[in-house]
Parts: sequence; C-alpha cells; structure tokens
Amino acid sequence: MAHVRKLRSGLWQATVRHPSGDRFSKSDPLKKVVQTWAADEEAKIRRGEWVNPHAGKVTLADWQAKWQQTRRVEVATREKTDSWWRNHVEPKFGSWPLASIQSWDVEAWVSELESRGVGAETARSSLRLLRQILRDAVKHRLLTVNPADGVRATPPPPHIDRVLTRDEADRLLAQFSGEDRVFVSLLLYCGLRFQEAAGLRRFRVDLLRKRLQVAKVQPRKGTEKRPKTDAGVRLVPLTDELVVSLSQLIPAPDDGLVFTSPNGGRIYYGNWLTRVWYPALYGAPAVEAKRAVRGRAATPAVPARPGAKLPDPQPTPHDLRHTYGSWLGEAGMPEGQIAALMGHASRQSVARYVHATEARFDQARAALGAAGERQEQPPQAYPGVPK
Repeated sequence: MAHVRKLRSGLWQATVRHPSGDRFSKSDPLKKVVQTWAADEEAKIRRGEWVNPHAGKVTLADWQAKWQQTRRVEVATREKTDSWWRNHVEPKFGSWPLASIQSWDVEAWVSELESRGVGAETARSSLRLLRQILRDAVKHRLLTVNPADGVRATPPPPHIDRVLTRDEADRLLAQFSGEDRVFVSLLLYCGLRFQEAAGLRRFRVDLLRKRLQVAKVQPRKGTEKRPKTDAGVRLVPLTDELVVSLSQLIPAPDDGLVFTSPNGGRIYYGNWLTRVWYPALYGAPAVEAKRAVRGRAATPAVPARPGAKLPDPQPTPHDLRHTYGSWLGEAGMPEGQIAALMGHASRQSVARYVHATEARFDQARAALGAAGERQEQPPQAYPGVPK
C-alpha cells in the first residue's frame, strides 16, 4: 500500500515499495497527482510490468558490459558481435542512457550507416545486435519498450551461388598441388564444408571402402566440435582419384589431422584464403598487389601462379559445395539421397544446392524445341474426311 504524506515544504509525497524492498517516491503540489501515480505504480507491480524509474539512466555501454557476461556463444560469434559493437553501435549510443534512446534515433543511425557506405550486411547485423541488447534490457525491467523494434535496414543483395562447369572445375584444380589440391578436391567431389574438411581425422578415412566419415568440424574460430545437426554426422563416398591422393597423405589411420597448415597446426579459414585460395583464382602477383594497396605486404610471398582466370563472379570455397549438389542433381539423384550425402536434415535445404546447370538448360531447350516443331506441323487429316 502506498504511503502518502504532506512535506514541510507544502508538497505532497507518495512512496511506493517494490517487492524487492526498494522504495520510490514522487512529489507534487497536488495530492491527487501523487495518489494517481502511486496507484499506477502498484498496478504495474501487480501485473508484472513495473520498471525501475532509475534504471533508464544506465548507459547502453554499462548495460552491454553486463549483458555480454551472460552470453554463451561460440568464439567466432563473439568476435563478430564485438566488432559490430566496437565499430558501429558503441560510437553512436554507448554513452546514451537507455531511456533516452528513441526509435527515430535508431532509424537515423541506420540511415547514417548506409549513407557512409557501410555494407548492407554489416548495417543489418549491427542493428540486430542493438535490438537484441535492448530486448534483454526490456526483459530485465530496465526499459518498458524496445526502441529498435520495427526499425529495418536495407536488406543486402541476394547471394548468387556460383556453380562451376566441369571445365572450370578442371582449370581451378590445376592451380593447386599436393595437399592443397586434395583439400580442394574434397570440397568439390565430396561436398564437404570447409570446417568439415579442416577437421577431418585420418582414422575417419576408409580407403578400402572408399568413403570417409564426417563426425567433427573445425570452426573458423574456436576448437573442434560436433556438426550443428545430427544429419551433419554422415558417411561420404570417395572417388577413385581421391582414394589414391588420400593414400599418399595418410601414413597410418591415427588420430592426426589429414590436413594441416605449413607450421603443422590447424587450418584456419582466413589464412587459408590468403595463402591458397586467392592466389589460385587471381594469380600470386595480383594478390600481392592487392595486399600492398591495403598497406599489408604479402609475407611470405606466395609462389607465382597464373590464376584460374574464371569468369565473374569468382567462386568461394563454399561454392564448390553448391557445385557438388548441382552435379548430383543433374545426374538425376533423388533429393533425399543428396540431402543425406550433404548432411542436411531436410530435402528443402537441398533446393539451394541443386541449381539449373547448362545440361538442364540444354534439356529445357530441347524440350521447348520439340514442342515448337509439333506446333509447326500441318494438321493430320482424319480417315474418311476429304482433304
């Protein structure tokens, strides 16, 4: 029950006690005003909607520091969110009290990011991070509403999956040698994700049965772990060429990694792109020139390569997985079997990988051409009907 009293100053004061034991007061020359305020506060407490009136004075940076301590995320996720916070969210709102952030402030900030040339995906991810931080502030009764709800950023352009032709695949593979060629061949001819190939252990490669087992993955950041879904744990067939190549890399079926970096450690995605993938696409001199423009010399210098010189858009390592799924679909393999080989829990996920290749285009043209020929033929006279 609220306590209402008249102060020596002549003002009326109402005091409300929260179940936690904290007391909050309001003063006004009119008794009716403080009584109404107290009744509203008590009603909010009963409905579970009460918010500490002083909590909104906490700055976003102070709340983010506490919020960060409660998160249980992977290393890669934490590094990405730290980057969005440090470069985009904190410079704008870090010193703002939570209650002072309004929806129009968030909308103006998103527009500012986009006008400065910040990538669409980065702007969208930074907004999503701010929305999540404020949503938990609402959850913990620091705010009544989330000012970032309803604010939208411009969606990034859709990613165009690059599917290689057989000739392009041969030209690309010709740029690799030794262990690197075998690694890329696994991405292309087994449809492995980069993390799956990087985490492959020797004892999981069965050369006699011509197959390998995917049971652990090496994330781009962090330590080895199981795939995200049970479907990711699977057996994948090996081609005869891969069996021969892998037999030269695996002296014994021990617990060692099949593929390692030049210093004998794990393969990390960013380093591998610079050391292996980009020189194969663009040629070593082109890569060194790009790094020099950015103020980062290529150290150590990579061996000279002409580059595959594939038409744009240039493929990513994951596009080799798209190519694998497309080739299987082109061969007429059922989607359920493709899903099992690629480690998807549903056939719906396979639809992204089974693309329309040139072979399917040719089949479509042939079918349409045959239909056109039938239309051009003169009508046949029925028996007994005079011409």
